[in-house]
Amino acid sequence: AGFVERMAETISHLRIFARDSPEAPSVAVDLNEVVESSLKMIGMQLRNQGIEISLELTPDLPAIDGQPFQLEQVFLNLLANGRDAVNERADDGDKRLVVRTRRGGNGQTEVVAEVEDNGVGVAEEHLAHLFDPFYTTKSEEEGTGLGLSISYAIVRNHAGRIECTSQVGQGTLFRLQLPVSEPAG
Repeated sequence: AGFVERMAETISHLRIFARDSPEAPSVAVDLNEVVESSLKMIGMQLRNQGIEISLELTPDLPAIDGQPFQLEQVFLNLLANGRDAVNERADDGDKRLVVRTRRGGNGQTEVVAEVEDNGVGVAEEHLAHLFDPFYTTKSEEEGTGLGLSISYAIVRNHAGRIECTSQVGQGTLFRLQLPVSEPAG
């Protein structure tokens, strides 16, 4: 992709912020549905690349307040990163992505979602910068360095946390923690 294509991609990434500004009304969101709708968009591509997707979704999760479109962007980013990481492995052996959801926090005050891959992993010196805008370990053709910083901003907009743990050669785990909706009344 040339410079113009990369700029167009960057602009479309930045539009995500504009489309769902923080003032957009929050709705009750089932995180499992967000995961499933994200996989509808990227799942076929993952399977075509020989990547096995495992879903370990806890049923009847409490709802969170949020914007489903924004949260889908987060999962699409994490799944695309996982895809790239497993495709970078030298062996074409087993390439796996696992998406989990569960209740978390003391008194079940959070919903936790994890996206884990068995890809190349992230070196420790890169981990601290993963969520910095424009920081990327990919070539200019492959990445803008905006996906994770946008994901981080979206999760923060939802009063949540996102973190990453990784071992080089073993894989990477992204964990999102989002507060559950306050019960009405």
